[in-house]
Amino acid sequence: MSSPAGVCWKVCREGPSTHRAYTAVKPTRRRRNNTVMKELCRVTRRLRDEAEPETAMAGHAIRPGLGGLAAGVALMWLNGRRVRNELLRTRFAAEHDSLTGLPNRSALRRRYDMALRAGHRPSLILLDLDGFKMINDTYGHDAGDAVLEAVSRRLDASCPAGGLVGRLGGDEFLVVLPQSSPGGTADSVQALLDCLARPIALGGEVSLVAAASIGIALPDGAITWSSQLKRADIALYRAKSGFSSVVFFRAGMQQP
Repeated sequence: MSSPAGVCWKVCREGPSTHRAYTAVKPTRRRRNNTVMKELCRVTRRLRDEAEPETAMAGHAIRPGLGGLAAGVALMWLNGRRVRNELLRTRFAAEHDSLTGLPNRSALRRRYDMALRAGHRPSLILLDLDGFKMINDTYGHDAGDAVLEAVSRRLDASCPAGGLVGRLGGDEFLVVLPQSSPGGTADSVQALLDCLARPIALGGEVSLVAAASIGIALPDGAITWSSQLKRADIALYRAKSGFSSVVFFRAGMQQP
């Protein structure tokens, strides 16, 4: 890395705003490359916050000689950072619910499969809000969205360590417990019910309690994602049918 171009390429990889690229250069070469580093940092600072750095660069004063090299490397790094950030945003959107920010079905399944590969036997807790359609019909869809967001925050805060709560869609939520005994699962369910027992304020004098029905599938027999989710759904159907607000799947339960 004795040449200015070598310093530039290291900065392009590690970022002009860091000091690592400069300190990585041998002390005997730092003085020679100090001008390059200063120019790169100067140009990057000018272009970092621009929406269109290529266009904005034309309006900035860049020193002759090193200017072209500095500007080119700075732009490469900035554009690379923008691409990386866009990829992160795209991945987040693909794995999270747009309203609540909770993980979606795809992310929940990935966590479940990871637990299986790690040798665990995950449990599923499927939760459905009771009377949610009436909330939408009575108070409007904005109020319904506010309820979903409030419920999401509470479930997320009450989810046990190592578990993952997500939204499947509508008023259905799912909790993945990678490691849990029947007793531990029951304790987790009670914690979820307790967090929903507190009234949700909708503005003004309006508040309500988001009651829920819960179906639970413990790891017993076949424990693939599809089979466990199907079992939790059968148990939830029993719960919604009035058998109990919380139902554990048992062998012999029939699919509705």
